[in-house]
Amino acid sequence: MSDWRILAVAPAALVLQTSHPVIGAGVAQHSIYTVDPILRFQRSFWQTLGLAFYGSDYGRDVRALHKPIGGVDHQGRRYHAWHGDGYFFVLATAMWAIETVAERFDKIPLSPAQRHDVYDGIKQMARLAGAPEPSIPATLVDYDRYFADTMAKLEDHPAAQQLHGTVADIPVPAALPGALVPLWRPMARRVLGPVAVLLTVGLTPAQHRAVLGWEWSERDERKLAGLIGVAQVVHRVLPTPLRQITRTMALRRRAEFHRQISDAAAVAASTSTV
Repeated sequence: MSDWRILAVAPAALVLQTSHPVIGAGVAQHSIYTVDPILRFQRSFWQTLGLAFYGSDYGRDVRALHKPIGGVDHQGRRYHAWHGDGYFFVLATAMWAIETVAERFDKIPLSPAQRHDVYDGIKQMARLAGAPEPSIPATLVDYDRYFADTMAKLEDHPAAQQLHGTVADIPVPAALPGALVPLWRPMARRVLGPVAVLLTVGLTPAQHRAVLGWEWSERDERKLAGLIGVAQVVHRVLPTPLRQITRTMALRRRAEFHRQISDAAAVAASTSTV
């Protein structure tokens, strides 16, 4: 979870999450990602990452934060964020993202021992977040079966399609200084958007790209390979604190991130009727 390249895989992980009927509905009805996707990504990313680096009280707050997230989705199905399968799938996509970094960037899949170690950490994170124990696959074999079954159930969800549109044309971040706003639009459309789409679509598993109806060509694959090659060159020259930037940031800003999630959880608890 500390490898900076996890940031490159994160958009594709969000595609998988928002294609899950429970998560997609929660994002569509309770998220600001279409208004300020960068802020929404930061919140989601640090909430999940905090489970790897912080204590049980942080996990308690993460669960409380999700308490009010529920309702009826676009197909008339009732849902709630605490739904065991959906709640655990967020962490399952973290496991998938870690494996994808190894396979696509390092070209060396995790060894069986490494996979066991990573999954032990995922299970611990899930328990800290309050995932119901029956929803957590007990063994790596159980997890592989669960992940394959869940992938087969993912939908062409409106939230996933909207996510694609958002990364293609990223809105101006609310925190961006006014003087930089005129520069944002051309940079987002000509640089950030194309790169984000390439990573998002290219790293989304091929079988799910087909479900979503997203086109992907050999030329696109070559572009992605080139981008990954650049990332690998950068990775080799980065000093360790930057190579492990997510861990570095999580530990240095622990008090700040913990306070933010605690405050948000308190607001969610005070307004929840669930």
